[in-house]
Amino acid sequence: MDDFAAREAPLEYWFFKVSSGDLALLVDWIVRKEAGEAEVRVSLWVRGQGRVVRDTARTWRARGSTVEIADATFTPTLIDGTVDDVRWQLTAVPGSARLDPVPPAARRTHPFDLELVSRPRARFSGTVEVAGETFVLRDARGTLNHYWGRRMPGSWVWLSADLDDSDVIVEAVLLHTRLWKVPKAAVLGGYVVLDGGGRNTQVLAPAYGRLSGAGDEKSFTLRARALRRELRLTTSARRKTYNDLGDGIRQTLLADVTVDDWGSCTGRAGLEFSGPRWGAHPQP
Repeated sequence: MDDFAAREAPLEYWFFKVSSGDLALLVDWIVRKEAGEAEVRVSLWVRGQGRVVRDTARTWRARGSTVEIADATFTPTLIDGTVDDVRWQLTAVPGSARLDPVPPAARRTHPFDLELVSRPRARFSGTVEVAGETFVLRDARGTLNHYWGRRMPGSWVWLSADLDDSDVIVEAVLLHTRLWKVPKAAVLGGYVVLDGGGRNTQVLAPAYGRLSGAGDEKSFTLRARALRRELRLTTSARRKTYNDLGDGIRQTLLADVTVDDWGSCTGRAGLEFSGPRWGAHPQP
């Protein structure tokens, strides 16, 4: 199936993330079928100043890999829309890199709250207008993402970055998720993927490794272990750089990240938290 084709799931998200110069932007197309509503949510920063704008609708169109909600349309190659004083007209190249962290043996039974596919080496060109100011993107680095399932996890940390002065990308999620909708059947899972510079490594938990994390929005450490591999990722961000997305979700595209033995990213990493402070073992 096409990575971005609509699934028959109660909850479904499509989103892209891109940073270029003074602009950082993440736009979600969200369909909540059981609630009978859809939403376009824009989280953006201009010269370090962040805010969120959104538009909701009771009707939507999701056919194949084309999603239309209110005045915004998503496809894997053409993306345009308007919400409040933000307008974007972009072409996208998904790129050859592909992340699908659910083990093949589990895909038929759908044990986790969510499944996803990510294109972490997407490129974007076009224009974004914010409050009358136009930003021109030319082959800007970013990601295209699609996830779907029964519900959002109980809590999570999401990290997405291109490391400075290299072609290395890092994508990571740490989350508490239920198994087969059973509240007491919960696991700490997720993934860490690093690719570039002639190297590739990944840890998929709980199937092929272990993840752990501790900290909060200001400072967080994520550890991944599998066989003889051990990875440590440390992140930091000022609290005032986070946008409040609602539902307890805090997000910034202005974080720092360091990956031991791989490199770092300064002021351009995507970082998102939902749920209580990590290290306290919150229940899903």
